[in-house]
Amino acid sequence: PSVFCAIRDGLPGAIPVLSAISVRMAEPGAHLPAVDEDINEEGEEEDENDDTGDEEEEESGEDGDDLDWQGSVDEETRDLFSTKTLPSPQACLDFMKQSYGFDLLAVMERRGMDLYARIRFVNFLRAAAASGTALKPKDCAELVVPEDDRYLLPVVEADPLLQVLEDVLAQPDGSESYPATLPVAQLLLRDLERRQQGQESSSSTSALPSSSSSSSTSGAPSHGVELVLDEFCFRQFEDPSYPGTRLNIAKEEFERRVNEAYSELQRKASGKEVLAEGYAPFCKHLFLPNFLEDCVTSVAEITDQNRHLLCSGYLARTEDELPVLCRWFPAGSVPTTRAAMLDLILYSREQCEKERLAMGRPGPPLTTGPPWRIISVKAQNEPFECPMQPITMMRNALIEEGGSGVALDREAYRRSVAYWETHAIVK
Repeated sequence: PSVFCAIRDGLPGAIPVLSAISVRMAEPGAHLPAVDEDINEEGEEEDENDDTGDEEEEESGEDGDDLDWQGSVDEETRDLFSTKTLPSPQACLDFMKQSYGFDLLAVMERRGMDLYARIRFVNFLRAAAASGTALKPKDCAELVVPEDDRYLLPVVEADPLLQVLEDVLAQPDGSESYPATLPVAQLLLRDLERRQQGQESSSSTSALPSSSSSSSTSGAPSHGVELVLDEFCFRQFEDPSYPGTRLNIAKEEFERRVNEAYSELQRKASGKEVLAEGYAPFCKHLFLPNFLEDCVTSVAEITDQNRHLLCSGYLARTEDELPVLCRWFPAGSVPTTRAAMLDLILYSREQCEKERLAMGRPGPPLTTGPPWRIISVKAQNEPFECPMQPITMMRNALIEEGGSGVALDREAYRRSVAYWETHAIVK
């Protein structure tokens, strides 16, 4: 009980996790400490000679049918990126390695994920698949999942894949491996204590003056501006009727904060690419935690309860483009929440110049300057690309009508339809 109380008091949302994850039993002949044994501060049993628990265990029956948390490691397990079902968690892990080159456990170990992060990671991928959002396995190795307790709750009931997460838990430096027989409750408690220690250490460090804060007063990143706002994005700052994410911040301040965050990501990545691939070679994505307090999600799910609130009409993104039929929820008609992430959609400087010439827009040629330009910002909860609207994909095939000149991908279009059939923007 002391273990469960500590977790309950220390982490909101931990109890639903414990009730949803089956504790994997040890191999035949191995000793699995019962979760309700007395555990001292060092995580050891108080009395090794106390056989009371054994007597009670014998009374409950040899087969242990009354232990509703007893799980099986041979349960059918659904693939993280498709609807395919495999005969066991191990078969699922092997399938992902062979089919996608995605080694889930190796990714978790390399990134030093604790048990909470591992659970969130799996549930986040499950949620993305359930929503119809296409996730590329190659992009998931560096996927950043928000530390949101809702991702501690299983998407798949009694998910067998969650049961194997305890097998390869280790310190980020690889100095300690947990025995496979250690109950999940004890793992959660250990991780909770380490997280609390880390927070205390972080708090004491943050009180010290930063060596970099005194070296610059401009607030600009030391490496210079690498991302700039394209004029196409200005409407999100200036147009109060814009049907999507509105940005209530000065453009210069937004650009400065984005470049600071981008610079920090590059520093931590140690030479690795931090921009995610987009739908074409000239398109990239930068996913940042939302730093705007009033920036809310701009898309809502369509339900039988709110379907009657939908509006429709012909809208054009700019004066140069032809209006197209759109539908939306009026702002305030459906609940919205503060977005967890900002998806910055980037186009290369060359692509922006190509589109400017195709549309006959005036202005100096974009032959110099930063290589990437921010053409749109989406406030969302997912740190990956959500499907663009079908009409946007159609228009992209027509560069003379404001598109990017990319041919229509029929499979991607069908996925887009599946998503937007049940979602609408909030305008």
